[in-house]
Amino acid sequence: MVSDGSVQQTVSESNCNRFDSDKRHRRWKKKISQDELSELPLVGRGNSSPFYRALAALAVGEILLLEKADWNKRYHPSRTVRYLEKSTGRKHEVLTIATGQGWTVKRIGQLDRMASTGLSRDAR
Repeated sequence: MVSDGSVQQTVSESNCNRFDSDKRHRRWKKKISQDELSELPLVGRGNSSPFYRALAALAVGEILLLEKADWNKRYHPSRTVRYLEKSTGRKHEVLTIATGQGWTVKRIGQLDRMASTGLSRDAR
């Protein structure tokens, strides 16, 4: 409204001060050192659920019990098991507990990747 721009100056300064004092924007501005980074318990993106890590650590013959109360996803646990089988070549058996209380996952061994190609053993 004033032609010299003094009103505009006041408005922009107040917006700037409000932005700096807003806690939402300050939370990510802190820089840390390499030592502080090494002390943080970091987990990579994806495939980092406790179930996936426990499944990946199973040795042949070991069985993992997954209770229904611990499973908070919309899909069945076999989806994660099949993904792990495809990406690592490990074979698992998923069984549902008859009372509906959860599932068991048993590590059977390794997948025979050539069996899915349809080639005979002699042709391999």
